[in-house]
Amino acid sequence: MDTFGSCLERARKAAGFRSAGEFGKKLGVSHVTVRAWEKDEYKPSSDNIFEIVNIPVSYTHLRAHETK
Repeated sequence: MDTFGSCLERARKAAGFRSAGEFGKKLGVSHVTVRAWEKDEYKPSSDNIFEIVNIPVSYTHLRAHETK
């Protein structure tokens, strides 16, 4: 079953962020915070979610991850 965290991790990678640290820098949070979100230990704030959904993702790249 897909959780928010697993979807977030997949989207992070699809956006070209290889590490939680890279992604965290883009969002202004630590890599520890990003990993906690991806492990479903807690959810990002509404402000963080707004930032996440506004990160561009290549449709082709996203489809490539979806078919693995």
